[in-house]
Amino acid sequence: MDTTILRIPLYRLFYFDDLSELTEFSGYTDEELELMKVEYSEQILKEIIETVKWATQNSDFDFLSLFPDMEFSNEDMYNYLCKVDKSFKNII
Repeated sequence: MDTTILRIPLYRLFYFDDLSELTEFSGYTDEELELMKVEYSEQILKEIIETVKWATQNSDFDFLSLFPDMEFSNEDMYNYLCKVDKSFKNII
């Protein structure tokens, strides 16, 4: 599995100012999910969804290796991806 595709959903973390914004994040909105359908091919979107699902089952993965300069912890990144995964149920 190519875990570098996790960079796509994780990139959004650079727009969060602090941990409180990350804590408040509950997943992608319907509008954001619709935009993803436009921005990414069906195949890429499928890979994103599958890899995020994999990430939720592999909390010991080094997510920081994908963005070494990320200001959030590996655990924060994992929790964020779990929220993203839950929102993907609305895209299918």
